[in-house]
Amino acid sequence: MLRSIPAGLEEAPTAPPPPPKIHTLRIAITTAVLGGGVEAGKSDPLMPVRASEIRGSLRFWWRASRGARFTSAADLKAREDRIWGTTDLASPVVIEVANARLGAGVPAMRPGQPPHYEEPRYALFPAQSNPVKNIHKGGAFEIRFRMPSDCVDDFDAAMRYWVLFGGIGSRTRRGLGSLYCPEYSNLTTWYAPNDLEGPAGSRPWPTLHGGRIAMGDPKTPMTHQQAWETAIGLLRDFRQAKVGSNRFGRSAWPEPDAIRRLRDQTAPAHATPVTHNDEFPRAAFGLPIIFHFRQDQHRRGDPDDQSLEPIHDGQRADRMASPVILKPLAVSPTHSVPVCLVLNTPGAAGLELRAKGKPDLPVSHGRRDAVGDFLRKVAGQRGWTWYQI
Repeated sequence: MLRSIPAGLEEAPTAPPPPPKIHTLRIAITTAVLGGGVEAGKSDPLMPVRASEIRGSLRFWWRASRGARFTSAADLKAREDRIWGTTDLASPVVIEVANARLGAGVPAMRPGQPPHYEEPRYALFPAQSNPVKNIHKGGAFEIRFRMPSDCVDDFDAAMRYWVLFGGIGSRTRRGLGSLYCPEYSNLTTWYAPNDLEGPAGSRPWPTLHGGRIAMGDPKTPMTHQQAWETAIGLLRDFRQAKVGSNRFGRSAWPEPDAIRRLRDQTAPAHATPVTHNDEFPRAAFGLPIIFHFRQDQHRRGDPDDQSLEPIHDGQRADRMASPVILKPLAVSPTHSVPVCLVLNTPGAAGLELRAKGKPDLPVSHGRRDAVGDFLRKVAGQRGWTWYQI
């Protein structure tokens, strides 16, 4: 006898979609690592590379690349939360770390006559002051990940720029914890225009779109260490420029004399200023900046330590990350090209000079484009080329 099909069973149920495929990337660490554990400045021997750290880095580089297509912070956040998750919404992008190891730990500075400093000192100085910290030379790890298809392009962009310009641990903007991954470490594919689409102009968050990059000669790659020291050395020489040819002479920058005038404290040897504008252009390289005046011999009488700190929306802020990223950009397991990347990012709205026992003083950046001057100096090096992104 013919029977009717019960309601709801007219169509056979479809099979559930297969789970996303698990992919693996093998990544080498090309420069020294500082920190990376839960406690700042220290590595974790049981978990030297944490998935949560990688996720945070990928979120930043997604915002810096694919985030350029948004002009509204609310729209950016909605898409960002959809990909990377929130405290209430799990991310569909699953990331696991496997087989992580760091190179042997060594003190960043070993005592002796003279003491032995790991290089480049201008990048490693936070680890070389008391207490001296250990750094780890090199290492490797694997990232295993899976995600739905609609997140693949976003993940790919975030991974590309994290590998090229980010890293593991502390002070990655100064080249520590730099990375090499064969799938991404390639000068012919470092820039994917589709990743950086968006209207012109700056955003309230850092973006690659509208940024600038200077790159060393790709025909003469260096070892990772050499490329790192080359990039850092350019910033050191620029920021520590002296009057005349004496590298132990007085600073050619206006901040020291400006502080002496503003605090009305001057060592007799510095009574005649070498600069005359009360400006603080080096604030553009990141904040806070600690100005330390030596008080020995002929320097006695200069101001005590001063801290230059940012003001945002009329409120004091703890820090402003540097828009300048200096890296050895790996092109092979053993060689890199030095690069200087300047993100398109808003600077501090205001500056304040602070010192213990002294009134806080509002001060000015001045008119000088210090970062632009630096980039032009870098691009003027033999074999270097710079690009507008």
